[in-house]
Amino acid sequence: MADSEEDPRRLEEVLAEEARVTQGRAEFLNRVAHDLKSPLTTAMLMADLIGLSDTGDEQRAEYLKLLREQLRREQEILENLLNVTRSEVLKMEPRPAPLDLANILTQVGETVRQSCSEMEISLSVETPADLPLVLGDEQGLRSALEELLENARHFTPAGGEIRVEARVVDDGVAVRIIDNGIGISGEDIPFLFEKYFRGENIPSTVRPGPGLGLSLVRSTVESLGGRVHVESTLGEGTRFEILLLVADDG
Repeated sequence: MADSEEDPRRLEEVLAEEARVTQGRAEFLNRVAHDLKSPLTTAMLMADLIGLSDTGDEQRAEYLKLLREQLRREQEILENLLNVTRSEVLKMEPRPAPLDLANILTQVGETVRQSCSEMEISLSVETPADLPLVLGDEQGLRSALEELLENARHFTPAGGEIRVEARVVDDGVAVRIIDNGIGISGEDIPFLFEKYFRGENIPSTVRPGPGLGLSLVRSTVESLGGRVHVESTLGEGTRFEILLLVADDG
């Protein structure tokens, strides 16, 4: 008798979950369509203005800066979508291998240094000379680190600072991305790594993405046996920490 009563409840739970997922996907597709269209429209406008014969050099430089920023946003969205395809649709397992984390951090830092400079944000990358190799999937790890750095850049105002630090800890190697930006509310922190989630305290100067980046960071790091943690205070800044496993010497 108990089984017969439990089956309908279980069916209701399954149907409710499927409905929730379906609604989430529909909202996500609408969001992505809007997020892709918005920077593309702005980029096309900037390209048209640059082409006008009466556009002065100073104004043209400003239009170019805006054009690069919008194309960078488009690239971020597309890269997130490709990562979703890689991790979920294709169900590809990570291929962990010993990686030179110091070199990867330096290279990833260079990819965002120019955009940080344009926004008058200082960026530093600090790694000890004796940092050991870590176990990771290079493509996935690079994407996770780039996402965290871009996230810090978006939410750090002009004149702010972003620091990247790597340290050996008891259970592996910790990578910390620290900024003195706008911070994250305590109410938002428990949901930061949920797919499609967007925080409430997003400044008007920032166009939020589709809400995939941080969920991909967590899934990537956890698939490599690591973990990710965040601490933040509104108005003071945020610290993300990724813990990675040290590669076996053998």
